[in-house]
Amino acid sequence: MGTSYLDNGNLSLSVVYPNDELARHRTNTLYITVGAFFFAMACMAFLSLLAQQYITRPIQRLGTAMKTVRKGNFHVTLNQPIHYRDDISELTRNFNYMTEKIRELIEMRFQLQLRNKEAQLLALQMQINPHFLYNALQTIGGKAVLSGDYDIHEMCRALGDMFRYSFYEGNTESTIGQELAHVGNYLYIQQFRFEDALRTEFDVPAELMDVSVVRFVMQPVIENVVVHGLGGPDERRLLVRVGAERDGEDVVLTVRDNGPGIDAARLASLRSGLEQRSLEVFTGVSIGLKNVHERIRLMYGDAYGLELDSGPGAEAGTAIRIRIPYRKRGEAHA
Repeated sequence: MGTSYLDNGNLSLSVVYPNDELARHRTNTLYITVGAFFFAMACMAFLSLLAQQYITRPIQRLGTAMKTVRKGNFHVTLNQPIHYRDDISELTRNFNYMTEKIRELIEMRFQLQLRNKEAQLLALQMQINPHFLYNALQTIGGKAVLSGDYDIHEMCRALGDMFRYSFYEGNTESTIGQELAHVGNYLYIQQFRFEDALRTEFDVPAELMDVSVVRFVMQPVIENVVVHGLGGPDERRLLVRVGAERDGEDVVLTVRDNGPGIDAARLASLRSGLEQRSLEVFTGVSIGLKNVHERIRLMYGDAYGLELDSGPGAEAGTAIRIRIPYRKRGEAHA
């Protein structure tokens, strides 16, 4: 029973609640509370199962797979859901992509190692004949000395030194002095063929002889000059001048001849071909120039390489400049 007094009056309001009704309401409230509690617990359990199924377990599988990869087993692939685009699925797809690429790189490296071994074996096999030829030239030269023919001995010596320099098993760099010695042997042999038709002049300062340079950059250039300048119908006498000078932090080697020169169209084509970076090279004798230019760029950078200067005319001549960095042998090029 509940009683309430009215304001500004002597009246009161009394409300009588049946005891059974109150007991029934208390029971209903208890049932609703207990039901709501168990429903909430069921929802939490269901959400926990979903989280474990789609978040916790994928992360655990991903962690286990990463441990397996860390131990060196890259043949691990996780099952990835097709219809889901959540973060865990993206991680799984990226993990599978990573392991696949690692397997491809390992396979590629393995193939490269096999090819490298095959190339080394092939190089060793190819060295047998040159070394045999070098020893045979020394024998022929010795026989020529015994017979009193010193020209044949000197020719065999020059050719043998060329072979020994060509099949040197050291690094890819040499010095300007060694390159000029190699070129000198080549020109000595060519002068036996062309006699007085070929003359050479060298003007290289002594302080530049120890400057480092890529091997075999001078002979292809000299050979290109000899092929172009000699053997023509006019039977001209070819003069080849080889010089070198310091240009700031660079060294410029110059090979100049008094040959017929190159017309403007051909010269433009040669310059354009030198600047084009491609796997293709010039045809004919110009293949040596392209090869030298690309090897210098590969070693020192795009600021270095060959420069051509020529003009048409009977005595115009051609100048080929080889630009390399100034550094002594053994110094690193920055």
